[in-house]
Amino acid sequence: VHIRGSKVAARTDYGALSWLLSELPETALSNPVQVLRALKLHLDERSRGRRVLLVVDNAHELDSLSQTVTVQLLRQSDAALLATTPDLLLCGEELVRLWSDGKVRRIDLGPLNISDAQALMERIIQGRPSGVAAQAVWAHAKGNPLFTSLLCRDQIAAGRIQERGGTWTLTGPVTFSGEMSDWMESWYRDIPLPQRKVVELVSLCPGLPMGTLLNVVDAEPVDALEERGTLKVENGESAVYL
Repeated sequence: VHIRGSKVAARTDYGALSWLLSELPETALSNPVQVLRALKLHLDERSRGRRVLLVVDNAHELDSLSQTVTVQLLRQSDAALLATTPDLLLCGEELVRLWSDGKVRRIDLGPLNISDAQALMERIIQGRPSGVAAQAVWAHAKGNPLFTSLLCRDQIAAGRIQERGGTWTLTGPVTFSGEMSDWMESWYRDIPLPQRKVVELVSLCPGLPMGTLLNVVDAEPVDALEERGTLKVENGESAVYL
């Protein structure tokens, strides 16, 4: 059962579960107990004796009622949970408590190595990428699975990766237009204005000394961006990079 949190869905009660609730008989949504009971019965009927797996993407963007029902499904039934989030501590209190109570196990995912990135590209292309094509995408994406996917699709759409003799080969320099550009623009619009200013300065002046940066911006947005992994500080020279 796929449940996807989003900023848009989080504005509505049960927004992340709306597609699932639409399959139920009319239920009093004002009563979470009735919603939970109806969902348990519905999932039991659909599963036909198999174990239910709740796959939650963007767990930190679940509205509070969707979060409550999801957590109670896990606690009150034989359902299993697989959830993804960029930061566990951004999730709601009930989800964090599952972890602190030992009900869920946290696994921190690191960057893909080049062989994993090549395997991901094979799934996207549904063919075999050349070593040069895989190396080029991996080097620019720095092992980020999302960026690897976006860059790979963008190169195919732009004709920079083409099939030749059964192998998908790099035929020109990597382009950053298309999905990747749209994603970065959306991400940039969503970050707070003080963080945006930091991103602009560091993108224009890579390697900017930390002391110089803190002369023109507050420390708080710098700390927030560094914590998220958006900024990297080279300790030797205290130089700041995106």
